[in-house]
Amino acid sequence: MNQKVIFLLAVLCIVVFTFHITREDKLHDKPQLKIDISWTKKRPQFTNNVGFARLAESSTTYQNKTITQQELIGTVTNQFGIRDEVLELILTSIPESDVRSTIAAIKMVQYDQMEVGITDDMAINKFANKAAAASSCINIPMMDRYNFGQAYDKIIRDNSARKAEWDRIEHLLNGHVISNDYGIQSYDIKEQCDHFLGESR
Repeated sequence: MNQKVIFLLAVLCIVVFTFHITREDKLHDKPQLKIDISWTKKRPQFTNNVGFARLAESSTTYQNKTITQQELIGTVTNQFGIRDEVLELILTSIPESDVRSTIAAIKMVQYDQMEVGITDDMAINKFANKAAAASSCINIPMMDRYNFGQAYDKIIRDNSARKAEWDRIEHLLNGHVISNDYGIQSYDIKEQCDHFLGESR
């Protein structure tokens, strides 16, 4: 085997090794959530309310998404791991004094975002049931709720890729019954939401 062949084989090995390493890095590349502290200035209770603290602990579900899935969700710089535009919508749609409804709305979005990238319709249905429970705990006037829902749907479908993803999710949910899953057997809506939002005594 002459030196030219040996040299070409060595170059080929280096190229293959480099491609493999780059591919592995790409597969496992999940950017860390960079928190913008200006969010706490908009709502100081974000830092001193146990309900918001629990929501912040759930932000890891966003960080566990792939880069592509995170892009489908949108820009996130808040401690709750939900899309910034959606959090801004929540803050402008729900009075600052209504902490309970704000927590419920954020929790609803967290469960909605969990559905992104999931291909198992049963798993999506499970998250959808949780999101429905959170939604039922948002206690704002009916017209405000309608406007919030319309604006929310518009934001999460603001480009062709995101619209296609939510259309895919809705298609997988066809034939499934969406029922509020509070994690408790009770007919009392207050008791249900107390338990679901972590406020039960």
